[in-house]
Amino acid sequence: FPELGIAAAVGFEQGLVKRFHLVANALETVPVILDCLGDDIIGQALTDEAIAKIAKAAEESVRPVKNTNLPPSYRKAMTRVFTQRALRDIQALA
Repeated sequence: FPELGIAAAVGFEQGLVKRFHLVANALETVPVILDCLGDDIIGQALTDEAIAKIAKAAEESVRPVKNTNLPPSYRKAMTRVFTQRALRDIQALA
């Protein structure tokens, strides 16, 4: 069974964020849609500071259930790391 999955998609126009989608999966009984965490960066660049803020908010937004061998607290903390990685990968391609 999966421990954690993060899916991110960002649409850009002229280097600025036009669309933002973020989903955390395998933490709760259903995927958690976190699109609202990108509301503040629509029309702005995807900066390192914005990524850090969104990743922290993602960690705070999820409530992992005890359904795997890894403790929920670890999976919650790793949500920040996985979100940062996903958004940095997107940032590098923008």
